[in-house]
Parts: sequence; C-alpha cells; structure tokens
Amino acid sequence: MARLVKQKHLKLYKTYLTQLIKDLGQTIILYFPQVDSQCPNCIYDTVHKCSSGRYNSTGPKPFTRGICPVCKGAGTLNTTITKQVTAIVRFGENTDTDEKLVGPAGEQETNFLTIKTFIKHYDDLRTCKYITAKGHRWEVMNTMKRGLKEDIVVVAIAERVE
Repeated sequence: MARLVKQKHLKLYKTYLTQLIKDLGQTIILYFPQVDSQCPNCIYDTVHKCSSGRYNSTGPKPFTRGICPVCKGAGTLNTTITKQVTAIVRFGENTDTDEKLVGPAGEQETNFLTIKTFIKHYDDLRTCKYITAKGHRWEVMNTMKRGLKEDIVVVAIAERVE
C-alpha cells in the first residue's frame, strides 16, 4: 500500500494538470499526410487514371462535357487532414553542445519547442507530418508519456523546419 502518494493525491494531480493545460494552453494545429480520394462529381477513368470528363449524376456541380469543375480533370482530390489541439507550448533553442535550453513561454526566435498536452493526443503527435504553432512550422522529433502511476499527459519535442 502506498504511504506517500495516495489515491486522493493522484486525483488532485490529474485534475490540476488537466486544468493547467486548459488554462495556459494555446491552440496548435497538427497536419497529417494527404489522403487521395476519387472525385465525387465525375466518373473516374481507371485506365488513364484521371477524370473521364463525364458527370456521374450525383455530384455537387453538374457539367455536360469537358473538364470536371471539382477535380479539374484529375479524377482525384487531395485532402489534407488537420486537427486542432490545446497544448502548453514552451520555446527554446539548441546550444552548441546539443543541449535543449527552454526559454520563457511565447518566445518565438528559437528552433525548438516542447509541447505538453493530454494523453489522448499521443498517437496523433506520433503520426502527424508536422505541426504549426505561433505561425511557424515544426516537425515532431520525440514524444513521451508522463504522469504519476498512470500516464495522463504527453510531452513532445519539435524542431522548427522553416
């Protein structure tokens, strides 16, 4: 049986950390790899791998001939999937010895940041292509689960790619 960290302490820790992320967090956007899907407006030509130039009678923009107004003749649409996440973001920079120095929250002139958010976003942070925070593009380099006894937050380290 635990003597120092009791169940009520774990509950308080989880409650306060969750509220801290909600109160101090900012919105970051995760970008996932593009997904190709067939155009919902025209008939896809499987031989030439493009639009056949004929309306499929169920699409949103009817046309009689020529180029499909939705896919512009490509036959497929590229969709970028994004997700907004609330996270505490701390900016820092690499030193000459590859140490990570974390600066005050909100500092922009750095090439490295640490993100702390809810554990439910762990898989999203591992699979996203890149993220945007404070108007800059970042690539997630490492993700770690953190908490007391049970994992309740994920900490990710990202590097600036612009």
